[in-house]
Amino acid sequence: MEAEERDLLAALRAFDVLLGAGVGLESVLINIARGGYGAISKDMEKIMDGVKAGRRIEDELTKATSRTKSTGYKRLLTTLKTNVTSNTDLISDLRRQADREEEERTDRIMKYIEALEGMPTALLTVG
Repeated sequence: MEAEERDLLAALRAFDVLLGAGVGLESVLINIARGGYGAISKDMEKIMDGVKAGRRIEDELTKATSRTKSTGYKRLLTTLKTNVTSNTDLISDLRRQADREEEERTDRIMKYIEALEGMPTALLTVG
């Protein structure tokens, strides 16, 4: 599992809570960058460093999107960029994405459990 995938669900929930409480997007990015979300925090820190250096947030989000291999994290960055450029309903988009990530994670866990269930039978047969 990619480093971003591990912390993505927690970061999405943090976005949901903070944005839902009326905190602005840039402040949320700064909050996430301060830590607690692993590789996502480091990446958000790079984004905010670029913004502090005078670059546009859209450009920094695009750069971050090209740096990551994680599909879910790319989806988050693309959603953020779309909101900055088109002023979409960010909170509902992020909630849907968090629900999707949660379902995908649950499916992966269930497949892993199913794979483990066959192991004792195989060991008894071989042993």
